[in-house]
Amino acid sequence: MILVDFFCRQCGIHERIVDAGTWADKCPTCGRKTKRIMSVSGVYTGNQDGSYAKESAAALLDMDAAKRSPDPLERELAANPNREHLRKYMRAKGLRHAENEGGAPPTYRKPPERDLRDIADLLWRRHQGRQRIEVNG
Repeated sequence: MILVDFFCRQCGIHERIVDAGTWADKCPTCGRKTKRIMSVSGVYTGNQDGSYAKESAAALLDMDAAKRSPDPLERELAANPNREHLRKYMRAKGLRHAENEGGAPPTYRKPPERDLRDIADLLWRRHQGRQRIEVNG
C-alpha cells in the first residue's frame, strides 16, 4: 500500500492509499479521469540529519562558548547544527569524519593489489597438462 496524490480538474487534489500496482485513475468523488502527482509524502526536511549533526557538533564544540565565538562558522554550527553547517566547519578546520569501525576499507583508499602470480602459474601448468600429447609404445 502506498500513499498517492491525484489531481482532478473538477475536484482538485486528492490523496489516497492504494495498492502499488493496481491504482485506478478515476476521481473518488466525481469519477472523472485524474492525473497522478509525484510528491514527497511523509518526509520531514526541516532539519537535515538533526540528531547526527547535533551529536557531531556537541563532540566538536563547547556549544555555549561557540555561540559567543568570533568565528562565524562556529556560531553557525552552534546555532543551527545541520549537515551543511557541520560540513562547512569541518572543511574549514581541515577535519574529516573518523573511518568506520567495522573494519571495511575506507572508500578513499584503494586496497593493495593482489599477487596473482601463483594463480597464473597454476593455470599455466593445468593448460600445459591438457595440451600434452602422450605416446604409449
